[in-house]
Amino acid sequence: MRIGFVGGGKLAEAMISGLLKAGICKPDEITVSDIDASRRRVLKQKFSVTISPDNSKAVLASDVVVLAVKPNVVLPVLRGLDKEVAGKLVITVAAGIPISRVESGLPEGTRVVRAMPNINCAVRESCTALCAGTHAGEEDLKMAEAIFGSVGMTLRVEETKMDAVTALSGSGPAYAFVFIEALSDAGVLHGLPRGDATRMAAQTLLGAGKMVLESGLHPAELKDRVCSPGGTTIAGIKALEEGGFRAAIMKAVSEAHRRSKELSV
Repeated sequence: MRIGFVGGGKLAEAMISGLLKAGICKPDEITVSDIDASRRRVLKQKFSVTISPDNSKAVLASDVVVLAVKPNVVLPVLRGLDKEVAGKLVITVAAGIPISRVESGLPEGTRVVRAMPNINCAVRESCTALCAGTHAGEEDLKMAEAIFGSVGMTLRVEETKMDAVTALSGSGPAYAFVFIEALSDAGVLHGLPRGDATRMAAQTLLGAGKMVLESGLHPAELKDRVCSPGGTTIAGIKALEEGGFRAAIMKAVSEAHRRSKELSV
């Protein structure tokens, strides 16, 4: 499968890493275009993929085109690709940009799938939501599922839910990183070496996530299993509640959701 990335930022880098690790593509089957010479050098050195400053080259060399540019430059970028993109599947990962806007910058009939992965693509643990555009069919969605399924889990959603997806799972790794950093800081505060504290914090979140996914139990039930009466964990949970932990997380997602909607206007 030949895949072209228009835009070589951090998300594209994470996707490329995951695709290569999964064996979906070989380095010579991936072409990346980016206006930033330093980004091109990084991707070339790291992955040995084909790089170019010319978006047209990435599109022409590919069967599937991943539009991975900043939301504010989506339409200007598309205007220069109207001929080259004919007959190809276009997957947009631009946060907050609706399919209708992408389709408006492409030739009539272009098949578009909107995807919202996250940076965890790099370790093949992404959560990617997908929805089809006006002209994309079942086979196009299956193609997108094959691509993103190689770097994590996928699910299909209505496009009206994409802002919520962006706010929760698209931005979610950053929230988790802050939590891991805070746990690590607490470990250091109480005498643990920084490296050990960070590894323990990260593994703890990784294991907790797997417990939720593999057990099928509600997170609250799993929490209760750890909270012994009068024990250490319930004392910690009390401190989280007093500090507004849940409310802060919900507010973070709500603010990201608001921003995603602003980008779509």
